[in-house]
Formats: sequence, C-alpha cells, structure tokens
Amino acid sequence: EQHLRGVIDINELLQADPERRLEEIMTKNVVTVAPNTMRNDIEALFRKYRFRAIPIVDDSKKIIGVIREKDVFLLEE
Repeated sequence: EQHLRGVIDINELLQADPERRLEEIMTKNVVTVAPNTMRNDIEALFRKYRFRAIPIVDDSKKIIGVIREKDVFLLEE
C-alpha cells in the first residue's frame, strides 16, 4: 500500500546489529507533515525534535516527499 511505516536515523542504522530486522529498530510513531503545512510549523517541529528530515505524506499516509532541516533553515539566511 506504500504507506509510511517508520523512520530510522542513518547513524542508528549503521550501528545496529546486522541480524536485527529493520522493523525492530525503526521508529514507528513518525512525525510527519502534510503538503500544505505552513513553514513556521515545520520550523517548530525541527526545533522541537532536532530531526534532520521530516516526511511529507498525503491523507492516506503515503509518502510523497521529505523536507530536510538544512533546506528549511537555509531559506532564512
């Protein structure tokens, strides 16, 4: 169904036991944004959670993109 099921930080992935399944180490309760989310709300999420990226999903939770922290705050400069 191509729904977002979880996320994992690249460092966590690289440090994980190679015998563990991805579903065991990924974060399943994912913070996401919709395509129409306001920029200031996205900035607040990055500041609150210290994410490097946030998935953008549609109404059915299908991932349609990713917004990176550096892209959001680069616009401020």
